[in-house]
Amino acid sequence: MMPVDDDLYKTSCVVQATTVEQVQAVVKICDEFAIPVWTISTGRNFGYGTAAPAKRGTVVLDLKHMNKIIEIDPDLGTALVEPGVTYQQLFDYLEANNLPFYLSCPAPSAIAGPVGNTMDRGVGYTPMASIS
Repeated sequence: MMPVDDDLYKTSCVVQATTVEQVQAVVKICDEFAIPVWTISTGRNFGYGTAAPAKRGTVVLDLKHMNKIIEIDPDLGTALVEPGVTYQQLFDYLEANNLPFYLSCPAPSAIAGPVGNTMDRGVGYTPMASIS
C-alpha cells in the first residue's frame, strides 16, 4: 500500500503473544537490543499501511490471540478487554448476557477491535463517538 520499495518495511520476525507476560518478555528483549516493536491485532489498519511496520528490522508483535473479555461493568458501561477482542466478540457477549448497550462500530467491520480503534483515534457512528 506504500508507493515505495517493500524492502524498506521487511520485518525481523513476527511473534504472537497470548499472555501479558509474553508481551512483557518480548518488549524486554527488544528493548535490550534496541529493536523496534510494531503491534498488530485484529483490524486491518488500512490508514497506516496495514500490518507493515514503520521501518525495516522491526519485530511485529501480533496480539490477536489475546482476545478475552475480562469484565463489563453494567453500571458504568465500561469494558475491560484484551487487545485482540473484536467488535463482533463484544457484541456477542453483550447479547448473550442481555446487557443493554449499543456498540458503535467503525466502518471497517466487526473484525476490527475497540482497543485498536481507540488507539487509532477512530470513531463510531453515534453521538457519543466523539467522546472516546
